[in-house]
Amino acid sequence: VSHGPAGCFRGYNGNTGESKLRYCGVYQTLAPEFWNMYFEQTGVDMIITPTQFTPIQKNSENAMGTIPIEVKNMTDGTYDTVEMGSTGTTGSVHYSYFKMIHISKVVVPIGVDENGAPMSFTIWGKAMPKEETFCDKCAETFDLEFLYKVKKVVAALHGPDSPLKRVPSPLAMADGLM
Repeated sequence: VSHGPAGCFRGYNGNTGESKLRYCGVYQTLAPEFWNMYFEQTGVDMIITPTQFTPIQKNSENAMGTIPIEVKNMTDGTYDTVEMGSTGTTGSVHYSYFKMIHISKVVVPIGVDENGAPMSFTIWGKAMPKEETFCDKCAETFDLEFLYKVKKVVAALHGPDSPLKRVPSPLAMADGLM
């Protein structure tokens, strides 16, 4: 129900055909310009977001498309939890929207939730300029400056004065992964 990779090839307006698929290439070169505009206008070095929009999902919820997601009621501004999600909706930033463009990003583990499931956030940097989108040599070093900045953030988060302390995930330990 929740995973239909063929949908990726139907074009962005729902029509089928190779010419519609070619829009992906246009998106790949135009999206970085809009993404980078935020960094240029605000002067920020990075953006920090939750890695996904829900807690860790069960495989059964993902397969059935019933992952609980908080949805804002646009009429009164309250939030309701509905079972409508799949990996595509809970992590769509990683799995679809930005998968085809080179944006510097690092997922940082920050602990476990009340159920022992791992939690993380994502640190996002600037996208590779559109002129370099298909330059493999450019991609080899593009992220370096960003990664050095992230290293400082992670060091501060996990430093001696941080409230974050490394705790092995009980779920991973139970599965023999730690």
